Amino acid sequence: MRIIYYAVVLCFSFVLAVSLLAEQREPSAVETGSIRGQIANEAGRPEPVENATVFICDAVSGMPILTTTKRELDSDRLMEGMKHFWFAVSDKQGRFEFDDVPIGKYRLVAQSWKGAKGMPLFQGEPGTVLVLHGISEKVSVKANDVTQIKTRKLGNEELKIVTDPEAPHNFLLISQKPQIGDAVLGPVGWGPGFISGLIGVTRMEKPFVTLTGLPDGEQIHVGLMNYDNNPGMGGDSYTVGRDKVVRLKIYATWSTGKYEPPKRLEKLTEHLEKKDVSVSSLLGLKGKNANDNQVIIDLMKNDYDRIIEVEGIGKFRVADVLAASRYQELREFHRKRRARK
Repeated sequence: MRIIYYAVVLCFSFVLAVSLLAEQREPSAVETGSIRGQIANEAGRPEPVENATVFICDAVSGMPILTTTKRELDSDRLMEGMKHFWFAVSDKQGRFEFDDVPIGKYRLVAQSWKGAKGMPLFQGEPGTVLVLHGISEKVSVKANDVTQIKTRKLGNEELKIVTDPEAPHNFLLISQKPQIGDAVLGPVGWGPGFISGLIGVTRMEKPFVTLTGLPDGEQIHVGLMNYDNNPGMGGDSYTVGRDKVVRLKIYATWSTGKYEPPKRLEKLTEHLEKKDVSVSSLLGLKGKNANDNQVIIDLMKNDYDRIIEVEGIGKFRVADVLAASRYQELREFHRKRRARK
């Protein structure tokens, strides 16, 4: 069980705001342009927001661009922090700029941490209030040209998220697009849509964070990974304005970690337990082990939405079967832990 969780972390923690090591090579000569930006309110009027951090990301994938290479995150090698993302910090008038930007299309995400000036060092508390200043989509950069843009605020609503159990040391991602899999799958279940719709990202060094600048009445989707020695996973969707405070479950093998499946997956999880069903055969994996991390990664990448008929239970997506299998493992782990007491 722990091996699975650790492997998941190693493969996917880069999309949880852990930047990746850039390849140590000289970048080839490319044509570049510049971006001149302005923080703006919902109506598009300039806002004098000082010390906002503005990330530049790929327009399609949503992945941050690295300052060292001016390219998307390189998923081959891990690095240690968000400080390697390419970002700008706004001045007193809320203006910011990026120079020598390779031609192409980008997406900008603006945010700040209350009490911090620009990008926190993240060596301690980065702030328990994350202020979302908005996004700018489909920013086109042309050779030897200056692109003028505004990051437009999405709204003025607030939401406080408290982890359950209350545990520090979390990465939290906030998106306008849902995950493709259940929360128990962690980053494996996020999918490219979730990443491409990000509107904010932070570290939680306390078990709570307040998000401000959210769009009223709309849904937001969050993904969490707790980077304890034995990592925990979480995620949920919320309608902004419905609740002011929400509890976000962390699924983990800790003594306080959550392990029960949501109602929609209860029967499937129990079926896997009672019938001792082979998940590999259920998914049609000839000669492959459904507990192998690379198999899980490949399934979630290429086959997550395929429908599986489970005898006597109903129809489920491949992503749901994998999630139920994870819940089955967690429940078994906690049963054995309790029995040892």
